[in-house]
Amino acid sequence: MADQPIMITTPAGIEHWMMTSAISRLRIEVNTGLKFSGGSTLKAVNKLYGLTARTKAKALEQLLALYKEKYGRDYGSNQPFRVPGEESEPPASPVR
Repeated sequence: MADQPIMITTPAGIEHWMMTSAISRLRIEVNTGLKFSGGSTLKAVNKLYGLTARTKAKALEQLLALYKEKYGRDYGSNQPFRVPGEESEPPASPVR
């Protein structure tokens, strides 16, 4: 399974990926002080998710709360879940 690429093909899956990417990006910026190029992460996250944070740490806190509210679990926990709109079973692997 690790050799095969992951394909996210549903709107719900793409939305989930975007939120987890935003959380990861904020965590890196808050915990290490490194900054990503390509514009302000804080402004982008506030605009995309309707947050009102003035600091990256506060935005991260609000985004983690939004994630828990939306997906019913903490970000990064090992609890199994399905992204709303995703298939219940993964598609079969193509035969080589």
